[in-house]
Amino acid sequence: MNFNMIPKENPRNRFIEHCVNEGNNFEVEIIHWRLIDNPAQAANVNDIMGNECWNVYAIIKQGHPLFDKLKDIETNDYDGAMDRFPFDFHCGITYVHNNGDNIKVGDDYMHVGDEWVERCYELPDEVKYEAEELFKFLEGAK
Repeated sequence: MNFNMIPKENPRNRFIEHCVNEGNNFEVEIIHWRLIDNPAQAANVNDIMGNECWNVYAIIKQGHPLFDKLKDIETNDYDGAMDRFPFDFHCGITYVHNNGDNIKVGDDYMHVGDEWVERCYELPDEVKYEAEELFKFLEGAK
């Protein structure tokens, strides 16, 4: 599976790059962004937490088998999404957005134990693996 990270322009310089792999009525997205956008401030980030942030998302579109199970989930209803979206994300679902046409659910690597990821400037293998497994899961959903 090809996850080529594409640089993305951003006025605040926090959103660095992303990639999207499309399936049948779904997408898997990886986003790389910075916690602190000012390079001078970022140099002062303490030893406990790095500055690089990684997120993995599923975008479920109408026509996908899971869409009907999720279509009445409200934005930010993490518990409801976890009950109906049977994929074991890295730390559970930490993002839910439902605009009526598609539902975006995902997680981030910004928790205790994720400090190693917060210093990765290139796509970490663990993040890529989760995205690949998510793609396979969505591809086989019934």
